[in-house]
Amino acid sequence: MIFRSFNEIVNSMLSRLKLVQPNLDTKPGTVARDLFVDVQAEQIEKLHRAISLVSKKQSLASATGQDLDRLSRNFSLSRRGGSVATGMVVFAVSDIVSDISIPDGTIVSSRASVTFKTVGTFNMSSSEKNMFAANANKMRTALDLAGISDQYAVEIPVQAIRPGTSGNVGTMQIVDTSLQENVKVTNTSSFSGGTSTESDSSFRARILAIFSGSNVGTAAGYKNAALNVSGVTDVMVVEPGNTLLLRDGTEIIEVNDGTSRILNSGTGGKVDLYILGRLFNKITESFIYSDISGSGDAFDERNDYVLGVQGQDTTMTSDERRIYAFKSGNIPFQPVDDIIQVSGTRSGIFAQKFTDSNGNEFGNYELLVDDNVDTGGTPFGLDRLHWVSNVKNVSGEIYTKSNINEVAVLSFTDIDSIDSVYREVQVFGENSTLSSSDKTVIQLDHSPVVKVSRVTNKTTGEIYSIENSNIDSDTGTNSSGLISISGRTLPNRSDILSIDYTWRLIYDPYVDYNGKNSSYIFKDESVSDSIDWGTSCGIFEEPSVLSASEDGIQFFADVGHNINRVVSVYAKSVLELEIEYVSDADGEDRY
Repeated sequence: MIFRSFNEIVNSMLSRLKLVQPNLDTKPGTVARDLFVDVQAEQIEKLHRAISLVSKKQSLASATGQDLDRLSRNFSLSRRGGSVATGMVVFAVSDIVSDISIPDGTIVSSRASVTFKTVGTFNMSSSEKNMFAANANKMRTALDLAGISDQYAVEIPVQAIRPGTSGNVGTMQIVDTSLQENVKVTNTSSFSGGTSTESDSSFRARILAIFSGSNVGTAAGYKNAALNVSGVTDVMVVEPGNTLLLRDGTEIIEVNDGTSRILNSGTGGKVDLYILGRLFNKITESFIYSDISGSGDAFDERNDYVLGVQGQDTTMTSDERRIYAFKSGNIPFQPVDDIIQVSGTRSGIFAQKFTDSNGNEFGNYELLVDDNVDTGGTPFGLDRLHWVSNVKNVSGEIYTKSNINEVAVLSFTDIDSIDSVYREVQVFGENSTLSSSDKTVIQLDHSPVVKVSRVTNKTTGEIYSIENSNIDSDTGTNSSGLISISGRTLPNRSDILSIDYTWRLIYDPYVDYNGKNSSYIFKDESVSDSIDWGTSCGIFEEPSVLSASEDGIQFFADVGHNINRVVSVYAKSVLELEIEYVSDADGEDRY
């Protein structure tokens, strides 16, 4: 249809009038022109414009924006809203005095104020300080570049709040978090996967493809159906007779130039879709551990747990599992990008395998990725949880001591040993010793030291910068008690210093408490999974005379001190023995 402008309509009407009224004056301003030409032409031009606008909005070739969105609803399609960027951020802290929770959905933001949220709930447990220290050591160079000197770190996956390319930020761009804790955050690698809302041209092409493949049984129909799935960005349809499709019995040969040719066509009836896309899902699953290997070693590969395939038979071939999955609609949650957390009902949170700065490996499990060329990285892969140790290393379990001689029951059972028990004491305003040879070096009165907070010269009022706290990255403490400072005017030996720091008071397992695996005589095997603080007040082998009750059933003993509990009561016989030497066959003296 041809849509004419005002002038075109006027010229057409004037031409008609000249044919029927050749002597009529139709110049602009005349009565004939005003009454019979311009008024009608103006209204007809408005009608043409309205019809033109409706035509454009109803045409796939010309509709744009919201008009194209409305038109697409006639074909049950909607514009893809784009995808969100994903990546990994690092949360770092200077110390883990108590557990630090990082809940699911914690907000972090970039320098350009692009916001992201964490995927999964994480807990920086004080009992796993070694693991978080190893994480920080592993990323030390990157953290230093970001200006982060904290000793403990954890990596957590995040995704952008809104879709779009703005979420594809570079390294060191994440700078802020919604956590109230004294936590620093950064990203040591770039984010990716963020795409913008589908453009008009791309959306128009997808709508037009319906007419070439409105039936799902066509190649275009398969492609359109797949592209409508969230997270899918591109699809390749492999039809019967294609050299890539061998499931229908097609036989191919490779010719000299490296290309493939079909030798015998298959039976057809099958179509493969190769999908490009990414959908970030958090999956939680439970299982009961059992020693399938019979060896008693959790790290035996027969005890590995295949992730995301509950209710499926992993002994089937990949083709059998694929057919069963599509038939039942039970698609595996594979491949696995990362294991967020593994915890047991009795063992608590397990540590993922990590390596310390000395190359020593620790932890309980690791993710083993399926490296099979046919299944690895696909929904039908067999990524699995592999145990690397039977023993869980717990450091920093927090317990509040309320009574002087109490028995503190520990959270875990079947404990092999207690390495150390300590209390972190906050020291305020200590007048520490200044080195006689170097005014920048101060000797603290107590060690080991966990953290130095403030150094002030009370004589001059100057607050010094702490140049080096000498914290060892492996132990997390300063064992020497020596620190280095700098300032405008260094202190003199006569000045009064005020230093605030955290001192780790380590208790003696043979004097202060009854440590597991200690050979101390006061050890009570009945409390082997506890800390017995009664050792420091123990009374040993106090003699006492027993007195019987009137019925002779009960016996009483008077002791010389107030007691918290009795560990053992026994009678011993004293024997007088004589030791003499005898000579053996070789003439050597023996006892």
